[in-house]
Amino acid sequence: MTTQHANPNALAVTATIFELFDRFGERTYSDGTSLAEHSKASAIAAKLRGFDRDMIIAAFLHDIGMLLPPGLPSKLGHEVLGADYLQELGFSKRVVEVVREHVNAKRYLCTMRMYFFDQLNEQQQRRLIEQGGPMPEREARLFEHHPYFDDLLRLRSLEVAQQANAAEFDGHWMAGLLHQHLSQ
Repeated sequence: MTTQHANPNALAVTATIFELFDRFGERTYSDGTSLAEHSKASAIAAKLRGFDRDMIIAAFLHDIGMLLPPGLPSKLGHEVLGADYLQELGFSKRVVEVVREHVNAKRYLCTMRMYFFDQLNEQQQRRLIEQGGPMPEREARLFEHHPYFDDLLRLRSLEVAQQANAAEFDGHWMAGLLHQHLSQ
């Protein structure tokens, strides 16, 4: 378990996260799903699968880098932007690293478990190619030693099997999880 210092600004950080979703959450993926809807459905799916608090938070925030205002370094992927942002806000190393590596987890799965690639829709397959394509096997073998490898695969499993309804999302519940996480 990673030691984390209490964040005296936990309420303000939680409000900032929700403000980003309010301002930019209607941005859409190529399939027309809004970022907010996808993030909420991911959090609900994580909850339904019995994930712990940190993994529910990581599921909710994994694409937060797409919500950040334009003008940030464009060569960084949304996963790096999001992870760096969450680190600055005081999120745990586990949440930060799961957000940072979730794209690499997809690349890994497309190499090591071919059925994963086949389960991606056409837009997701195109996005994968933009993100570097399937991971070379040697890189994949090294990725298996990532300290949060199991968490990363669990998070990626939500995307393919995501059946949760974003309408079931309770903002007060998530705000409580975020505040509790940031207050430790």
